[in-house]
Amino acid sequence: MEISTTSPSRLAFQTKSGWIRYAVALSGTLAAVGAMASYEHVFGYVEAGILALAAVAMIANRVDAHVFVRASLWGALSAGALAVAGSVEPAGWVMLVGSALALIALGTAGLDSDAGPFSPRVLRRTLVTMMVVGLSVAHVFAITAVLTEILSHDALNSVALELPSTVFTRVAMFGTPLLMVLGVMGLSRTKSWGLFAYLGALVGVALTIGLSFCWVGDMPTRFDGLFSAVSMGWVIMMSVLWAAGAALAFGTAIPVLTALFFRRRPSSGPSRFRGAYAHAALVCVVAVGAVLLRYG
Repeated sequence: MEISTTSPSRLAFQTKSGWIRYAVALSGTLAAVGAMASYEHVFGYVEAGILALAAVAMIANRVDAHVFVRASLWGALSAGALAVAGSVEPAGWVMLVGSALALIALGTAGLDSDAGPFSPRVLRRTLVTMMVVGLSVAHVFAITAVLTEILSHDALNSVALELPSTVFTRVAMFGTPLLMVLGVMGLSRTKSWGLFAYLGALVGVALTIGLSFCWVGDMPTRFDGLFSAVSMGWVIMMSVLWAAGAALAFGTAIPVLTALFFRRRPSSGPSRFRGAYAHAALVCVVAVGAVLLRYG
């Protein structure tokens, strides 16, 4: 008897409707790339480069590639939402609409692929969500860490602040995103050390927040007036942002931790279609929320 074997396709899109969705997603992503680059700042160029890589990776039928794509697009969606909520710059609208269309059009493309090293037996959707959230959070951590470091030392900038910059704080600020990326890489290969690196990054967040608030408590002994208040406000704002990201990343890991440490059988999660609809609804909530903040 002849047994036929087929290898997984290298392309994430196979049907006519799939290629239409790919065209919409690619167009939205490239529009966001142009909007990012239009800011003509090093951060804009870096973000545009990340989105351009996502546009290239979008065609691959691999889970790890599409985790990177989703995380990059969520970063663009968040940046666009902040830009729209704070102003009416056309670039902000392009980022918001382009990334939202791309995320919705992609749906579950590439996330159910059997190609590559990602082959969990259970909790597949949970692990994919963890990787997307973890990579998105690492992105935010890295950007805010760099901004904090720049504001700490740019003596020529009128808004330069005196911010925490000890060796331990720097290690926590810059090591945490790297550790989170390492954790996502491990999870994408279904390695147990990926989970420990992922959780270690969350410990790094707690360490950074603790060191920052120790610094805030010492501020009144060194500075007075508005300068001190603005610096303290920046640290508190960044700490709240980091804590929210860490809470979100930890929340997505709860089903895995429950199954691992409490020996509970993983429950059957929502179907891929329900998950796709929930994801699309979340994208719409972020986009509509940004518009309401701007005009509400």
